[in-house]
Amino acid sequence: MREEYTYFTKEQFEGAVHGLGMRVLASTPIQNPWIVRHRFRGKFTMSTLGGEPCEDPATNIVVVGEKVPRGEGVRFEDRGDADAIGFLELSAWRDRRTGAIRDLVRRPNRTVDVVPWFERGGDLFVLARTSYPRPIVACTLATDSIDGAKSPSWMAEPLIVVQGDKPLGQTVEEALAAQARIGSGRILGMHTGSTYYPSPGGTQEEVAPVQVAIEPLFVEENLPRNTAFSTAGRLRAIEARQLLRAAQVGGIPDARLELNAYDLLARNGRDRGPWIGETIDVADVPLDDASKSTMASLLARPSRRVFERDDGKRAGDFLEIRCRAFAEIDSKDDILSEVPLELVLPRTRSTTSMAVAPLLRANGSVWIGIDDDDLPAAQCFSGNSELLVAPAWRLPRDVAVTSKARAWVNERLRAEYGVVVKESFELGGRFLPSAGLSPEAVHPLAVSVAAIEKASRSLVWVELADAARSASFLADGHLRVCVLRAAHALGV
Repeated sequence: MREEYTYFTKEQFEGAVHGLGMRVLASTPIQNPWIVRHRFRGKFTMSTLGGEPCEDPATNIVVVGEKVPRGEGVRFEDRGDADAIGFLELSAWRDRRTGAIRDLVRRPNRTVDVVPWFERGGDLFVLARTSYPRPIVACTLATDSIDGAKSPSWMAEPLIVVQGDKPLGQTVEEALAAQARIGSGRILGMHTGSTYYPSPGGTQEEVAPVQVAIEPLFVEENLPRNTAFSTAGRLRAIEARQLLRAAQVGGIPDARLELNAYDLLARNGRDRGPWIGETIDVADVPLDDASKSTMASLLARPSRRVFERDDGKRAGDFLEIRCRAFAEIDSKDDILSEVPLELVLPRTRSTTSMAVAPLLRANGSVWIGIDDDDLPAAQCFSGNSELLVAPAWRLPRDVAVTSKARAWVNERLRAEYGVVVKESFELGGRFLPSAGLSPEAVHPLAVSVAAIEKASRSLVWVELADAARSASFLADGHLRVCVLRAAHALGV
């Protein structure tokens, strides 16, 4: 058993880490694609006692534990329903063309993602707030992950700042001093990145990133507490290319850090480093000129406004707001605090989403399929409803494992877009688009297209290189992640 070890399950590993007084920062089963293809497929079969095929087992399990001081928590426990707080707002929006209703959830105030960074020894380092408590991902109402990975309740993420009536630069400068102990004298400059929507299908949330060049700072332990829990985490420098590699295996599930790392490397003329995720094989498929476009043409298309708020409709047929009490537990199983938090959940669907990068090769170039859709979240922010998005779906609750999820996505691609899938590939690790609002986890897939048939809807095909160069104009967070990871994986 040279590389396969069977003495612990993933849950037993996590229990051992907690028993040592550590909190779990990551717990991820990994399938090495080469091992699966060459040592699993065609070599053995596994089934339940009832004859149901089992998923391929993990080839590796990565559990990261962090030793914490006494008086700090190591896990969160969902203690059940609590009285509503009134923090989140749920609204209904009607599509004028079809009459269909779309639910939309918003939270108050505009938030800004602040990402300090610096250069040292030829490398770029991103300062992340690590070990920050995000108990919502521990909600027991969330469906189990299709790949067995556990969302960490303590996250690595940017500094999140609420902007009031002060200008952006002043807001960021004051927040760095108050939250990160970075005084104005250490700030070298600021760059405002392009905004995007982390999960626009049902969340009215816009991320506004600000990248702040600072003097080198590798660790800041003593951050002021801005949370009801025992710690506000610490600042820790992560080399940008290491951050991308961690995202490729699910080690850093916050996609906002990843997108900022891609942007910083590109703006400073640095390479992205190696792609260590699954190798993607793209098939040659004829592509007619009518289905092709360029990013310039797509971004110049006429604006649309197709939604109107339906105040007479009871919102919540698809989404619902729940308030749950979360207890912070230390290594001795003592409760340190208990806090009610509101979160959003789908009523009938899973909390797992699939986002897809459909890929094909034509005329010597790789092309990606993009959906020109309309969403009320886009209309709320920009005034117009049109939005370029990745094909994405919330999974049905009975689709609970990876193989069934991929088969279900293949069916939806063919039924909705006429895209026939030859093979699908994991496009890096899953990510959490808004861990402070929802336990939703997104699994990105790259699919090699075998053929394109006629369907009720169609994708617009753009050269992947063109889409990657224009990533800052892609407002759908799922699409931006899919484009940048696909380009990285294929060396575009």
